Amino acid sequence: IPFKYHGAAYKKEFLTHFIEVPEEWTADCIVPVPLHENRLKARGYNQSAVIAAVIAERTCLPLRQDLLFRIKDTPQQAKMQKQERMQNVKGAFKAEPQCKGLRIILVDDVRTTGSTLRECALELKRKGTEKVYAATACCSMEEIRNGN
Repeated sequence: IPFKYHGAAYKKEFLTHFIEVPEEWTADCIVPVPLHENRLKARGYNQSAVIAAVIAERTCLPLRQDLLFRIKDTPQQAKMQKQERMQNVKGAFKAEPQCKGLRIILVDDVRTTGSTLRECALELKRKGTEKVYAATACCSMEEIRNGN
């Protein structure tokens, strides 16, 4: 059962065990990729926020869920191709002005094509974020084969 379905948040220890933040990442805070409120209500938790909380605790950096929001209730991307994923998340996020000048570690559960992370990072940068790093619990085999 995947981590984000059927209340499988208990898998966080396994999924976060090997995530390490490189020493050269000088960050001010941890920001999870947000879920739209409809999906959050249906699922009961944000899997990226669960992972981000563990990373925040380990790094002693604040977890900030007030800087980035999902403003579009996008369809699930599981069966979409890369181009569809890019279109699906376009304009789906809104960053708050308080992110200006911050160095942020953006956390997602899975990187498949990088479309979600890219769109979040672009929005954060548009609002003045100084630096965006990305951390995920895992990535797809496609990403591994492509060397990403």
